Amino acid sequence: MVLRTALVSAGKRMAMAAASQ
Repeated sequence: MVLRTALVSAGKRMAMAAASQ
C-alpha cells in the first residue's frame, strides 16, 4: 500500500532527525 510506504518513510526520516539532534 502506498500510504503504508509513505508512513514508514516518514517514520525513518523522523528517527534519523531525532538521532541527529
